[in-house]
Amino acid sequence: MKQTILFSLCVFFSATLYAQNSISRNFVGAGGGEYNTTFETIQYSIGEAVIDFYTDTAENLIITQGYQQPFYVLMPLKSKTLCQVELRIWPNPTQRFIHVEIGDGVKLEDVTCYLYHLNGSLVGKFRMAETSEIDLYQYVLDAFILHFVDHQSNCHKVFKVIKN
Repeated sequence: MKQTILFSLCVFFSATLYAQNSISRNFVGAGGGEYNTTFETIQYSIGEAVIDFYTDTAENLIITQGYQQPFYVLMPLKSKTLCQVELRIWPNPTQRFIHVEIGDGVKLEDVTCYLYHLNGSLVGKFRMAETSEIDLYQYVLDAFILHFVDHQSNCHKVFKVIKN
């Protein structure tokens, strides 16, 4: 009788130890989900240690794996010039000041600059008639979007600025 009980306990514990060796696709992450099409299934997760991406140029599709990006900054490779306003900023990246140079033919009092955080929130507004430089002292070390608007010609210029 003792041998039967001992044998049963050994089988039970060896089975539970063997279960620990199985390979599982489970992980602890912040989130995720699944997307199904007629041809394939894509499972995604947020919080994995490995990050990779897939690009399909025919479908104009980018899929990232692992940590999902909270924002995208898309910059065209080629673009048509829709307005003739010449505008330059420097230095970029900067520690404090962004110098702004606006070309001839534009009245400074017609130009407004909006400073956006990359999450989309407006953090500053500047009238270019008052200054030709923008002080970023009060803002955290991060990337920002500078959006210049010429109200006379309704021309818009956008720059990505990094404060370090």
